[in-house]
Amino acid sequence: MIAARYKNSAHDPSSEKLTGNGNRLESRSQAPAWDRISPKLRFARVPTRVFWQTPAATLASEVGRRDAGAGERPHSPGEAELRGQAFPSGSLGTRGQIAALRNASTMTPTLIGYFPKRTHKRPSWLQAESVEEVCSVSECISESPDGWIDHWLHNEMYVYDTPELAESVVPGSARGEFDMYAYRMFPVLFNEGQQQPFEFPPLHVEPLPESFERLGFDIVCRSCGHSFECSPLSCNGMAKNVAVNRHCLLANAAVAFQLAAEFEAGGCEPGPYCIIEVWRQRPDAT
Repeated sequence: MIAARYKNSAHDPSSEKLTGNGNRLESRSQAPAWDRISPKLRFARVPTRVFWQTPAATLASEVGRRDAGAGERPHSPGEAELRGQAFPSGSLGTRGQIAALRNASTMTPTLIGYFPKRTHKRPSWLQAESVEEVCSVSECISESPDGWIDHWLHNEMYVYDTPELAESVVPGSARGEFDMYAYRMFPVLFNEGQQQPFEFPPLHVEPLPESFERLGFDIVCRSCGHSFECSPLSCNGMAKNVAVNRHCLLANAAVAFQLAAEFEAGGCEPGPYCIIEVWRQRPDAT
């Protein structure tokens, strides 16, 4: 199949605290010492605009800059497992964080298709030292083949039903420069401050081959309702302010749920926003 070759690219939630079982605390003094330190809202500069860095960004940093989940097969962790991944031991989450945990543990992403991308290394302007390569769904840094949409072979989610079909839109002379990605999308959209259910169109996607490995989770806007557009983590430089792995993706689905709501509310890019689980074919399988 397609082998990779890198090229440099120029280019409040409620303050009310809850215990793990949902009971309210009478006062903040009952909370553990770590939790009594409230995350402060602060400005984080991103290209062309200013964005509020909110408690979810702090939560993401607390997860740690690690590649947890990379290279795994599909898995739907329970809420307890996600809580252990996203929250420090003994800490308490806000209601928004708890809701994000529940969404991530109860929703199953749908495989929407395959897509070829020329994967680029982190550009110098993206100030996120943990990032080695940009595997965002967006095409702004790691781009798609020229004229891919004109072949009109994509499905209704603007990706491809099979890896072979996706590869067919890459010029033969350039196939060694592209990686093959696969995307699984959660059935929700974040728009105008609301989390809304999303109904997938009829899809006939080939099951995910064993040769693909999971890289992480991305948040991407889809303002026109067709192809995916910008990923705030990479396009807006938000990877500088939250914990991402070496692929410029989030390691934890629960963090992705809360950040999606806050990116949309902060106007990082026009909504609605989607949460995508990003997979890629291993180089040794090509």
